[in-house]
Amino acid sequence: MVSTVFPSTNFMFMTKGIKDLVVTNERRGLSDRLTGIEVVHADVSGFISSISVQTAIAGTALRLSITGATDSFGNKVNGTIYVSITNSPIIDYSLNDISINNGVGSNSQVILDASSNAVTFRMIFNAVTNYISLAQVLPAEEVGDIRILSAVSVVTAGKFFNSDVTVQIYDIYNNLKFNATNYIYFFNTAGDGVFAYNNTNQFQYTNNYIALFNRTNFLYPVTGTNDIDSVPPAIIQSAIPVFILAVAIAIASSPEAQYLLMVIPGTS
Repeated sequence: MVSTVFPSTNFMFMTKGIKDLVVTNERRGLSDRLTGIEVVHADVSGFISSISVQTAIAGTALRLSITGATDSFGNKVNGTIYVSITNSPIIDYSLNDISINNGVGSNSQVILDASSNAVTFRMIFNAVTNYISLAQVLPAEEVGDIRILSAVSVVTAGKFFNSDVTVQIYDIYNNLKFNATNYIYFFNTAGDGVFAYNNTNQFQYTNNYIALFNRTNFLYPVTGTNDIDSVPPAIIQSAIPVFILAVAIAIASSPEAQYLLMVIPGTS
């Protein structure tokens, strides 16, 4: 009996599956077969990534999808793609890795930080890395907070404020709502203030989170310690939530900002 050893480098399969190896001597009409050889895919050589939206909304899930994950021989591969975000200002999010089965897979991702700039996802599959970007992440539609900013603390009765008033709007994830179109107006609990923007003349934001109100929009005719409130009113037939004008309502459902100041007697 003569035996010959063939080095393993003489044999290679290109496609995955269960294979057999046949050796034959055609002259003698003899052959033998080695069956049940399992061929698995090689390391991934590339994949195609896509995203369900170009503009995301804070707190609303989007989806990353993977197709065409193959090795260099075209075999569809299995494994896990690890997902991360490359933008350092984006720190509040919930990401899910993607399980790849037979070359495809997808998973949902949630970003809570709003950004007017592009947000880029990095997807790592073994030695292959892909990137895909959102154009921006808009603030959530629901208003979570409004804040009054002003240097005013003491004003004279019957005279306009001595300092301007700024009002900022935030969404429920504490993002500045840079796309706000909400309405607000001013009032004070005593009901004796004179405000240019009041319940019958409301101010609307135009795709901005901040509004500066000139001091001449505010006047108190009566002395004492007063507060000024800024409240988003109820908007009928609008995607903006309906707000009840009451201090006791929770901020998440009815934001209200208050600013305390002293009104002193006027000279005339």
